[in-house]
Amino acid sequence: MARFSDYAIQGELARGNMGVVFRAYDAVRGCDVALKRLHRAGSAIDAQRFGVEVAAARRLRHPHVVGIHAAGADEAGLWLVMDLVEGESLFERLQRGPLDWEQARRIGLQLADALAHAHAHGVLHRDVKPHNVLLDARGDAHLADFGLARLVGDDVRLTQEGDVLGTPIYMAPEQALAQRDRVGERTDVYGLGATLFHALTATPPFYAEQIDLLLQQVVHDAPRAPSSLVPGIPPSLDAVVLRCLAKPPAARYASAEDLGEALRLLGPA
Repeated sequence: MARFSDYAIQGELARGNMGVVFRAYDAVRGCDVALKRLHRAGSAIDAQRFGVEVAAARRLRHPHVVGIHAAGADEAGLWLVMDLVEGESLFERLQRGPLDWEQARRIGLQLADALAHAHAHGVLHRDVKPHNVLLDARGDAHLADFGLARLVGDDVRLTQEGDVLGTPIYMAPEQALAQRDRVGERTDVYGLGATLFHALTATPPFYAEQIDLLLQQVVHDAPRAPSSLVPGIPPSLDAVVLRCLAKPPAARYASAEDLGEALRLLGPA
């Protein structure tokens, strides 16, 4: 079994754009953890984004946020140690079909609470999507991967005007237009709305093979009501999701806390 510092590597869990995640045993804490290593070939800006992920996530301690316990650098690159969430991503779950609306609402409420906690600590996620939502054995949601997070108020500039940062299918119009000065808490509200849409229908609100066509849809096209794809979704939940997906940020919920309150009013969690 390979070892890294105080961690015994047990196997690979996932591989993404920025790095590889391993299952490992933490000899100091006496538990299994997730250990993420940045790709050796990662660019300097990827390394900077990785550093932001660590700085952002280590501020956060919430039952629905994947916690960060340690981080560092060695000759092979950068690494961090995270909570291990036993289960699957929401994206993986949705490959088997949509969630029932009560379960989707419950997960949405948990994620809204997680985002409200992050925003209260000056942290924007900027890339809320089903891939970054981990579901544990109980079906509870945990928001992961602050790799694109920006610390509100910190002098960190990872993009220049005109760059598109985020995942296009779930990004807000202001991100698609690279309007950096308009990205804020309501951008994460949009991302959660897009994630809820996908959870309710098993399809994202917008999709196109060509990125330019996809960005045009995100900026200009009105989303369908989720109930038009999956009958039985309450009109009140349609209204919540569509408000999250409003094109102007000012037309969305003002905060994740406000979104959470709207979801709570729909029924018991």
